[in-house]
Amino acid sequence: MIVKIVDGVIKEVHGNSEHPANRGILCPKGLASIEMVYSKDRLTHPLRKTRGGFERISWKEAINFAAERLGELREKHGPGALIRFGGAPVTYECRDGFMQFMASYGSPNFAGAAHLCHVPRTTAMRSVFGSVPEPDYRDSKLIIFWGANPMASTQWGNYASDAELGNFRSVIREAKKRKIKTTTIDPVPSETVRQSDFWICLEPGTDAALALSMIHVIIKEKIYHEEFVKNWTIGFEKLQDHVEQLTPEWGETITGVSASVIRNVAREYALNRPSIIRDGNGLDMQTNGMQTLRAIMFLVALTGNYDVPGGNVVFPWVRQSFLPDFKKVRFQEKRIGQDQFPEFPEISGPVLLDTLLKEEPPRGMIVHHSNPTLILANTDRVRRAFEKIKFLMVFDLFPTRTAQMADLILPSTSFFERYGYRVSSSRQGGFLSLSPKLIEPIGESRSFAEVEYEIAKKIGFEKDYPFRNNEEWVNFMLKPANLTIEDLREKTIVYATGPMEYQKYLETGFNTPSKKVEFYSDAYEKNHYDPIPNYVEPLNLKDWNGDKRQTFPFKGTTRKPYEYVHTKFRNLESLRNLYPAPLALLHPEDASSKGIKDGDWIEVRSPNGAVKFKARVAADKGRRNMVVLDFGWGNPWDESEGANLLATCDVWDPISGGTPNRLFVCDVQKSKKVD
Repeated sequence: MIVKIVDGVIKEVHGNSEHPANRGILCPKGLASIEMVYSKDRLTHPLRKTRGGFERISWKEAINFAAERLGELREKHGPGALIRFGGAPVTYECRDGFMQFMASYGSPNFAGAAHLCHVPRTTAMRSVFGSVPEPDYRDSKLIIFWGANPMASTQWGNYASDAELGNFRSVIREAKKRKIKTTTIDPVPSETVRQSDFWICLEPGTDAALALSMIHVIIKEKIYHEEFVKNWTIGFEKLQDHVEQLTPEWGETITGVSASVIRNVAREYALNRPSIIRDGNGLDMQTNGMQTLRAIMFLVALTGNYDVPGGNVVFPWVRQSFLPDFKKVRFQEKRIGQDQFPEFPEISGPVLLDTLLKEEPPRGMIVHHSNPTLILANTDRVRRAFEKIKFLMVFDLFPTRTAQMADLILPSTSFFERYGYRVSSSRQGGFLSLSPKLIEPIGESRSFAEVEYEIAKKIGFEKDYPFRNNEEWVNFMLKPANLTIEDLREKTIVYATGPMEYQKYLETGFNTPSKKVEFYSDAYEKNHYDPIPNYVEPLNLKDWNGDKRQTFPFKGTTRKPYEYVHTKFRNLESLRNLYPAPLALLHPEDASSKGIKDGDWIEVRSPNGAVKFKARVAADKGRRNMVVLDFGWGNPWDESEGANLLATCDVWDPISGGTPNRLFVCDVQKSKKVD
């Protein structure tokens, strides 16, 4: 951004045309950031819950209260009694806040939305390649978007950008100019679907069957990359035997995608090298998500599309410090659920709720820039679990639904009111950009670094800390790159690595136990998981074909509107004007059979409860008997419940604990609600 400030007040924001991550394009959320800073809803001072509601207290009182309650919890129930729940790391402040505190406290119990977003995919990728490859668009001859809608987030991948290609919104347009085909695999008629050349509209939750039947075609027709498979993979023969019967005809019966389409997309992907697959978090929220991703990554490996120009590659990355700083502290016990989910690095949602609902021992929680009561599946059960928390501290910009349940709410600065930084990867190299402090904090808001340090100091943990305030945190994180705030202050972008180098495995091998791509995983077998992926019917649909289907004839899934970030910013007027109400996307024939017209309010009911949405009758028809719901509503200012009230947390991915937030049974009826 380029920000205009007059007398210490932000007046304008514009996209920075010289920044390689966006080339001057700001999404509606970026343009609304001035509203975010000066919103009447901003938290501007600490609040403590009393019998009569929340009361304003001083920072000294807040620090003392937090230290007293957290210290008491540790003394009586041990360090493992504390849980840290973090949000999606859209800023590194979200990523790093209270990480060092947890280590000093002695608790390894980190939780968040990891089991629903990104981490199941990256964990699966590492089991195959030992790395996390991302799409390299420029030289690709075929682009497949799989369970992803990057046109609604304008992101190249997880961390990558491309300084020469410009903003992501030009990628599909430029691909069409160069006669490069784009295919989207998704049950939802998304923004990316509308711009793609071809749409594979499969049954939700059946992606593994599609991937396995594509693998069958590639192996059976011998259109895989023989040299790469022979020299750099293990388990190929076992994979070949595994998919022998998993034909496109088999895949058709499960996915609803014709066998001819499955053959065609497999052939096009294998024969139009280099090709890329851009995965998305529609794949995380399944009860077989990690095995699905492994199967999709097998496609990348079989075709030799790994770490070659125009394939899925490992971009150069800028080294940073790691929090917690384990040079000073170590955890003394296992995290909650580690034995049940040994391959997953955080507490999964189902384990977290089960733990909180137990009477003993009582638990404390620090929630940092997250909203778990709306993010996790089965909202009613989540709220019951959070009512059991002995001490809940929330650090955020706004008084979210989760904050309303807290014992202590602490006001955070926005990214304009503190120093921050961001790392991106690209062909040109890994680069950093500084987010400078531009205005003084609104009210009494503070950065996480100084608040965390003050609480730690009060308890006696200050000797463990590599930082005491916001600036020291940034400088500590940049140490491995030999950079400081001062180095970045005068430059928009600093490249801290060399440019992209391909086929790095030729020198170093793969960072897996075998040093090769693993089609067969001994580690998975050791932990009693399928060593080669199988298709498993979504666990919450197993009994759907009986009496339950008469009551709940629809499959429900969710989507994230482009205008918002997860559960954030629906209280900002400009965004609310753009997108005023949660929508439910219906197939025209389904809408007609229910007497529903475009714009009607409808009630969507699942076994867990009911939520009201505004009907949008789809122009892109999609699948019959499926309703696509907007995710993210449910905060105090929304006047609506969130879609996750409908989802179940009773079943989950056995490796990640991922719950099927993107797939649940439901019914729809016209409602009497009016605007």
